[in-house]
Amino acid sequence: MAFTLSEATEFYTLWKDAYIALAAGKSYTISTGGTNRSLTRQDLPNVKAEMQYWKNQIDKINNNQSGIKKKFSTPIDTNYPC
Repeated sequence: MAFTLSEATEFYTLWKDAYIALAAGKSYTISTGGTNRSLTRQDLPNVKAEMQYWKNQIDKINNNQSGIKKKFSTPIDTNYPC
């Protein structure tokens, strides 16, 4: 499923708010699509993973919009004897 930059940013912000609350020792409830999910401090690793996922989605969308294509290659020294 493809997300817009606005949607991805909204989800990232949602999970970031949860992370901040949980790090302070509070509980946090996320409501999306008619579903409520209560989170506690024990959920911090999952929340952090969700934040990273949405950050990656934002980066991916931004890279696609800017037309940046990342290519990696290893230079070959043709003068090096094999």
